[in-house]
Amino acid sequence: MHTLALRVDENISKALPAIHFLTGSDVTSKVGTKPAALKVKPEYIQGLATFGENLSDENCSKAEVFLVQVLKSGSKCMTMNKFRNWMYHHSKSAQISSLPPTSHLLTDHIKRAHLATYQVQHVLDEEAVTLDPLQYGYIKDPTNDSLIPKQDIRIWPEDLIKQCTCKTCSQASCGCKQSGQHCISFCKCTSLQTNKCKNPFLKESELLEAMLN
Repeated sequence: MHTLALRVDENISKALPAIHFLTGSDVTSKVGTKPAALKVKPEYIQGLATFGENLSDENCSKAEVFLVQVLKSGSKCMTMNKFRNWMYHHSKSAQISSLPPTSHLLTDHIKRAHLATYQVQHVLDEEAVTLDPLQYGYIKDPTNDSLIPKQDIRIWPEDLIKQCTCKTCSQASCGCKQSGQHCISFCKCTSLQTNKCKNPFLKESELLEAMLN
């Protein structure tokens, strides 16, 4: 083990526990693959150097950016939400149900990975503080009092209609117009980025911009 450790870059060596648990283990969900994780650019791996020491907003953000890079090397997206949107509009086979988790869901995954990383790093430390799993992405199963991962999965909000497939939303058949709601980032008119959407139900920010112009 010591021989192998000497052959691994020091920055990667320090981040290996974080890489392992962030990309999937016996106690965390799979996000990407180990080979893809090890091919991520060094600057993103170095950002995991203090992962497991404290669960700061900065460390959570670095972990999220790292996982985006695992799924798509070289991506300019800084959050999983933005990457999901990019993937939906640029991948011909992408369906909402097959997209990566949202940033909201990923937060609990990162918390569980942090807890596991901390436990591995302090396994021989008798004075280490015992972290409460309920604060790190777990809840108690009411049937047997065991710990289970916290889940809040909704592929599509119940009160939101299916995204429209219009290019300009000029026809009365546009689903968004019929329901009286503005188009969203998953609508085709948004993916085309032509700014020719004629849906009268604009977001407040878009309505203000239209009035000013």
